[in-house]
Amino acid sequence: MVSQTDLLRASASYGMWRDVSEIMSRDVAVIDRGASVSEAAEIMTKRQISCIVVMEGEEVAGVMTERDLLKKVIGAGEDPAEVSTEEVMSSPVISVAPNCSIFNGSCLMEQMNIHRLVVIEDNQLQGIVTQTDIFRVVRLKLQRDIGELSQLRTRLKTEKSFSGIIGRDKKMLEVYEVIKEVANVDVPVLIQGESGTGKELVAAAIHNESGRANKPFVAVNCGALPEGVLESELFGHVKGAFTGAVCDRKGRFELADGGTIFLDEIGDFPPAMQVKLLRVLQKGSTGAGGSGQGGGSSSISSSRVSFQPVGGERTIEADFRVISATNKDLEAEVAAGRFRQDLFYRLCVVPVYLPAVRERLHDIPLLAEHLLGKAAAEAGRDQIVLSAETLDAMMDYTWPGNVRELENALRYAMVKCRDKVLLPEHLPFQVVRGHTAARVAPRKTKRQRRRKLDASSVRQALEQAGGNKVEAARLLGVSRATLYRFLDKSEKVSEAAGL
Repeated sequence: MVSQTDLLRASASYGMWRDVSEIMSRDVAVIDRGASVSEAAEIMTKRQISCIVVMEGEEVAGVMTERDLLKKVIGAGEDPAEVSTEEVMSSPVISVAPNCSIFNGSCLMEQMNIHRLVVIEDNQLQGIVTQTDIFRVVRLKLQRDIGELSQLRTRLKTEKSFSGIIGRDKKMLEVYEVIKEVANVDVPVLIQGESGTGKELVAAAIHNESGRANKPFVAVNCGALPEGVLESELFGHVKGAFTGAVCDRKGRFELADGGTIFLDEIGDFPPAMQVKLLRVLQKGSTGAGGSGQGGGSSSISSSRVSFQPVGGERTIEADFRVISATNKDLEAEVAAGRFRQDLFYRLCVVPVYLPAVRERLHDIPLLAEHLLGKAAAEAGRDQIVLSAETLDAMMDYTWPGNVRELENALRYAMVKCRDKVLLPEHLPFQVVRGHTAARVAPRKTKRQRRRKLDASSVRQALEQAGGNKVEAARLLGVSRATLYRFLDKSEKVSEAAGL
C-alpha cells in the first residue's frame, strides 16, 4: 500500500516539477450542489466517467465519485432521487491552478488528507488530478531511472575490461562504443595507434563481437615477412611454384574464409604487394597479380573475394572481413607516395584510434593490477600489490612503449620484489628516474609531503591551471597520481571543473 507520504517523498526525490495540467484528467463534469444523486449518476453514466465535481456558484464544494454513490447511497439502501449530492460528496476539496507543480500538489494532498485536486483557471473547471495520476507519473519515472541505473551498473562491470581489453578511461570507452557499432557492419576497419597499445586486441574484439565470432580469426604480421614470403603467406602456393614449394599450401586468405583476417603493420606493406592486395579487395577481381590503380568500381562493404595462389591457375573464392592496423600515419604515407591512396580508402572505411598509455593515465592502476596479477599467477606466486609511491612513479612516466613496456616493467619488478608489496626501487631505472629526481629537488618538509587535498584547493588549482591536471598537481605540490585519485573519488570537484 502506497501512502500519500510515500508519494510525496517519491515525487520530491525524483524531481516531479512538471505542471499538474500535464497529468490531469480533462474529462470531468460539474453539477450544482443542490442536485440529486440520481442526476449526478445519470451524468456519470452518460459521460462514462467515475467522478463529478460539485459546485456552489463559482466555488468548488466537493467531489462525488462512483465509489461514494455505491457506498453511501446504494449500499445504504437510499433512494438516489431523494439524496442530494451535498450529502454524498467528499470534502474538503482543494482547487489549484494548472501551473501548480505535481510536487506541490502532492504536498497539499498530504497536508489536507485528500485524494484529489481540482484544477481551476479563470473560474473555469479544467480537470481533476487524483492520487493515482501522481502515482503513475512517479512509477514511470522510477522505472526509467531503474533502467538507467541498471545500464550504468552493466557499464561499470563490462567497461572495466571489454572483450579482453583493460581500461575505463573516457577515450577507451569511446573505443568500446566504436567496436560495438562496427562489429556487425561488415566493412573494413583500420586501427591506428602507437606500438604496444593493443591493436590486435581491438581487432580480436571486433571479430568476437561480430557474427563471425565462431569462424577463424587469422592474423598476419605484414612487417615481419619479406615480399616473396608475404605473397605466398597470403595467397598460398601450389607445389613447384618456387624452390622449396614441395606441396600445395593454403594461404591466409583461404584460411580466413567465413571469419576475419587481421593485417597487422599494414603500413609496411611493399608497393608491389599493395597493388595485389587492392585487386583482391575489389569485387570481381580475378587474380593475385596485376598492376595499375585498380579497375572498375566495387562495393566497399563486399567481403567475398577471389584470388589465385602463387604458381596456380585455379581461382579460389573466400569470404572474410578485413581489419588492418598500423603504427604509422597512413595519410602522411599516402602524401609521401609510400602508400597507395586507393588502397588506403579501401582499408580505412571505419578508422579506430587507440590512445597511448600516457593519454589515459587513469587506466595505469587498472592495467598494472591486471598485468601484475597475470604475471604472478603465471609464476605461481601470491598476489603482489603496488604501493602508492610505486603508482605515483608509474603515472609520472610517459611509457613510450605503452602497454607492452608497462607489462615488461612489471615483470622485471616482480623478479626484484621478494615481498608482497612492490616498491618504486623494484621498477626499472628509466621508469623511476624522473620520479626520483622530482622527489629529491626541491626538498619538501614532512608536513608538505603529507598534505591532504580538499575540494576547494583542488578546484582553485584546476581553475588557475585552466583545467590542466599536470599543472594543477604542480601547483598543489602533489603528484599527478595523487590528484587523479582525488578526482576519481570526488565527482563534485570533477563536475565543477568540467572534467
